[in-house]
Amino acid sequence: MANTTTQESPITITAASNLEANRRVKIGSSNTWSYSDAGEDHDAVTLRYIASGATGPANLRMHAGTVKMTAAGIIAANALAYPAANGKISATQAGQAICRLRGTATTADGDAVETLPLGRDGGIFKSQVTCTAASTDVVTGFGVDPAAVIVTVRTSAGVERVNSGNTVTYPAAGTVRVANAAMVITDILTVLAFRSLA
Repeated sequence: MANTTTQESPITITAASNLEANRRVKIGSSNTWSYSDAGEDHDAVTLRYIASGATGPANLRMHAGTVKMTAAGIIAANALAYPAANGKISATQAGQAICRLRGTATTADGDAVETLPLGRDGGIFKSQVTCTAASTDVVTGFGVDPAAVIVTVRTSAGVERVNSGNTVTYPAAGTVRVANAAMVITDILTVLAFRSLA
């Protein structure tokens, strides 16, 4: 039986390239760490600047408590945030929401902000968005089409749209397109998608 080690946050990581503080990072095959990209999951968040090849502290993704992260632009106070390029977070949906801002808005690219991490389950995606037209796309971040999808469309008053039913298609890998002739731009679209475990 192999020996196992349990390590709580913060952990010590080795940077594959220069890593700024408060950035989302992922572990690579050579046991070095780099920025997580837009729509990508992350394994930890850096606590300070770490030069390429050097070691430094990072909190694991499931760290207990709030986590300071770097924004890629404006995000409203208490809003959900999504994974952005270069280990940042954004109000623009890319994959699954990973955190919620805690009480403070960001006003510019590079702002560091306190966040409340959301639970992690790579096989389940849930998102609620305001419809942009009679056809609205939602990116799951799976990289492949979901095995199953549950969709609801409701008016801003909470009444379910059932006029012509919902049509679900997949215009790109991992993207769910929901069409309903009765949808208007103020409607609320909820998508629950499941990734195959096979």
